[in-house]
Order: sequence, then structure tokens, then C-alpha cells
Amino acid sequence: ASEPVASEPVASEPVASEPVASEPVASEPVASKTPAKPKKPAPKRDQREGGYRPHQVVQRLAKRPGVYRAYLKETDIFLLHIHQVGLGPALAQLLSQTEDKSKRRIYWDLSKWVFKACRIKGKNTRSLMESIVYGEPEFLVEATSAVLQFLDKIRDLSQQHEGAPHVRN
Repeated sequence: ASEPVASEPVASEPVASEPVASEPVASEPVASKTPAKPKKPAPKRDQREGGYRPHQVVQRLAKRPGVYRAYLKETDIFLLHIHQVGLGPALAQLLSQTEDKSKRRIYWDLSKWVFKACRIKGKNTRSLMESIVYGEPEFLVEATSAVLQFLDKIRDLSQQHEGAPHVRN
């Protein structure tokens, strides 16, 4: 038994004409000759807000003088409070006054600094306070050092920005 073989069209059978390359077919979209450029990813939150590193924070806040002054005032108070009672109690007091936006800004900038810039691993990388309360003692020591470094750098940069000499409290 022989298998059926596909035969070529015979002259009597009608053959559908295939479109010529120069003639676009109405049902198919015309492809452009240049490849599509990939879209740039949307900026991350840190990039939109101006970042969390001290110089980025100062640049971001300097655009809004009233907010900048309030942030610097709270930074000085918070720094003094850390020296008096330690990071844990100072953060607890800072978080208890959440109606004040500059205090919330300080907390979130510190959290981003500790977890992202310094890459210190905590129990909960979304909450600096929880990581201090439930974490290891080494975390508290490292976080305290990082927070003091951040706040000192903010103060130094703000003094440079204002052109005034740096005076410690």
C-alpha cells in the first residue's frame, strides 16, 4: 500500500496568491524595521523621594526650608536623647509622637540607613524598633553606631550647607 503523497497544485486547482513583501496585508500589522527599545523601569521609591543617604536627605529637605529646619531641630534633640538614654528608649519616644512629621521622617530615614546603606541584618527589616526590641544585642550596638554616624553626618552637612561653623552641643 502506498502512502498519499502531497501533490503540487495542478493548473485546474485555484491557488491563493501569497502577498508580496512590498504589499502590506490589511489584517496584519506592519512591523517597523527598528527593534523596540525596552522601557526603563519606573524609579524606585528611594529614588523618587531623593534617597536615604545623609547628603541625599539634606538635598531633599533643603528644598523646603520650614521642613528642613524642623527636621534639623528634631535631629539635634534626638541625638542628645540617644546619648542620654540609648537608642531603644529614644526611638520609643520618637515613635510615640507620630503626629509630628519630622519625627516620622527621621525614623524612616534612620531605618533605611541602617538596613539598606549599612546592611545591618535585623529581626524585621521593615521596623528598626522591632529589630532592636526582639533582636540580638549585637544588632543594637551596630544600629546605635550607624544611627549616630547618620545623625552626625546630617548635622555636618547641614552646617556646611548653611556655611556656619560646626558647634557640638
